[in-house]
Amino acid sequence: MSVAHPRVFTIPPGVPFVDALAAALLAECRDDPLLLTRYTLLVPTRRAARSLREAFLRYSGGKALLLPRMTPIGDIDEDALAFLAAESPLAYARLDIPPAISDLRRRLLLAELIRKADGRPPEQAVRLAAELGRLIDQAETERVGFDRLATLVPDRYAAHWQITLDFLRIVTEHWPKLLDAEGAIDPAARRNRLLAAQAALWRANPPSDPVIAAGSTGSIPATAELLAVIARLPKGRVVLPGLDRYTDSAAWEALEPSHPQFGLKRLLERIGIERREVEGWPCEGIEATPPARAVLLAQALLPAAMTDAWRQMAPPPREALDGLNRIDCPTPREEDGVIALLMRAALETPGRTAALVTPDRALARRVAVDLERWGIEVDDSAGTPLDSTPPGAFLRLLAEAAAENLAPLALISLLKHPLAACGLEAGEFRRRVRALEIALLRGPRPAPGFDGLRKALGAIEVEKRAALAKLVDTLEAALGPFVDLLQTRTLDIARSID
Repeated sequence: MSVAHPRVFTIPPGVPFVDALAAALLAECRDDPLLLTRYTLLVPTRRAARSLREAFLRYSGGKALLLPRMTPIGDIDEDALAFLAAESPLAYARLDIPPAISDLRRRLLLAELIRKADGRPPEQAVRLAAELGRLIDQAETERVGFDRLATLVPDRYAAHWQITLDFLRIVTEHWPKLLDAEGAIDPAARRNRLLAAQAALWRANPPSDPVIAAGSTGSIPATAELLAVIARLPKGRVVLPGLDRYTDSAAWEALEPSHPQFGLKRLLERIGIERREVEGWPCEGIEATPPARAVLLAQALLPAAMTDAWRQMAPPPREALDGLNRIDCPTPREEDGVIALLMRAALETPGRTAALVTPDRALARRVAVDLERWGIEVDDSAGTPLDSTPPGAFLRLLAEAAAENLAPLALISLLKHPLAACGLEAGEFRRRVRALEIALLRGPRPAPGFDGLRKALGAIEVEKRAALAKLVDTLEAALGPFVDLLQTRTLDIARSID
């Protein structure tokens, strides 16, 4: 049975979130080292789970520790869910969920629908298919159907709106039928169904062990529904990140969707709790920024309709800006150099850490390169672009060589990549490639394709011809099908994945 009043907490924005969470739970389970294993912690991402594990290690003093079960809130364990739901027919009935279609398969199928609809070139169709996939996922995430799309644009609007509406018939009419034929559903729809099934299970059979959802803002409606259920479990708690507790009630009610606190406001409404009823999470002994800074941020982020209140506000306390610095750099090169130096200085101070928060991926990569010069390896949460990895660069060179029908520069760039070997020993393959380059690729340009390479072989010495012809045969066996595929003018891209 669920509790009558939801239990919702918040950790102030100036307090390290995972540190405060780990320290409080360790203190809570101090008398029983096995008690922590009974906890289930739902966090926003896998990275958050890793950070929380590290925080438990720090606050346990490096001692061996049995950790709670920590999983991202969107990664529902379907097998465990089905097992636990066996005793609840209401919840179990919702577990008959089709598999999610893969992103690549969906993109290819949508691209084929686009080509049939308006005859676009394959490269444009694939790009548009990616955008349509994002539109479908966003609509599923927000639980907004496409049934009212036909009435969205009145006839009196410009003609290009009607063209757009006709184009979107791909997702309103053709895509659902194709999904049924595939026996699958969109990934966002499947995630929503799993979250709903988990919420239904816990609503019908509340777990006897503690369940804590920490760090999520409930931006996804299905997640918000699950958080509302967790908040009312007998041993459930929801811990919000950085809820603004300083903005007055009038400004809080006037928050707009673009405001960073709007998602938390909407989540509290979904849970059914007032902001003043949210409790503070115990943060004793955790180093934090001055509370005055949170007050300053609340004042700076007032809704546009309330900014006239700035004239009556007193200047922020001096401690609100303690530790903040502004550095103006004339060029991007100096900017990433300054950031790298500041991060290095922080890491040279015992007990300190540093993080760079930026939407500029080019800046982040430049800073990472600068830090590598000093032997500092950066853990980039955004990951490394595929084309910046050795396999990704090799695949890009492979595609370029095939698309250019073995043009000399593209071909030699591919063959000299460290991952290229065609099944031969690396040293032997490099020796043959150098011979091929000297004999065929440094003089007059050969004709396109493998036939062009073989024709060019007729102009070299007979004693060298046999070995080079064998290498060309090896290359054709490895690359021939792909080169032929890219040279085809018409292609059923939905079937080419098979």
